[in-house]
Amino acid sequence: MIVGIDIDGTINDLHSVILEYGRLYNQTIVNGTIKDENAYYIKDIFAWNVLDYDKFKWIVQSYLVNRIKSRNGVVSSLIRLKERGYKIYIITGRKKNEMNDRNVETKQWLDNNIIPYDKLIFEENDKGVACYKNGVDIYVDDSIKHLDKVNRYGVKCYLFDNIYNRNDSYYERVCSFEELCDKIIIGGELWLVIFLVGL
Repeated sequence: MIVGIDIDGTINDLHSVILEYGRLYNQTIVNGTIKDENAYYIKDIFAWNVLDYDKFKWIVQSYLVNRIKSRNGVVSSLIRLKERGYKIYIITGRKKNEMNDRNVETKQWLDNNIIPYDKLIFEENDKGVACYKNGVDIYVDDSIKHLDKVNRYGVKCYLFDNIYNRNDSYYERVCSFEELCDKIIIGGELWLVIFLVGL
């Protein structure tokens, strides 16, 4: 089975880093206000003008995303899945025009954080198409928008818990990679039992 996993907000906790550095940027440079700390997009979190928003977004994309660490339990959970025969496909929406060298920086980030994976896929527009084209069976993301697109193709979706997606109850929620790993393995074993009983 193939498990597709998003990076930003899923493998790492980008939202907390954006809040931490956004507050600092807000206090020292912009002197603006915070609209909604629980929002998904930077432009919805802070009440900044377009220029200040663009400057901060550049800081996030050119500096912070390369220095953020993976969440606790990611590496051991992915190793556990791989040991059980699962393939790990990293599917990221990182945009080519928003990073210095998206491909190199993303691969380097995965290597620096010792993230085990079989394939790295860049898909800026529709992760559902990426999952379909690559035969992904299970997908996890923090973005409801991306899960909606993936779900159209019949892929089992998990919503990785974050403050900005807590109003959604449609997708099965996971709060850690250990929990995700357990659900995937138990689900796979249950499928096998049902298959064997059917024989």
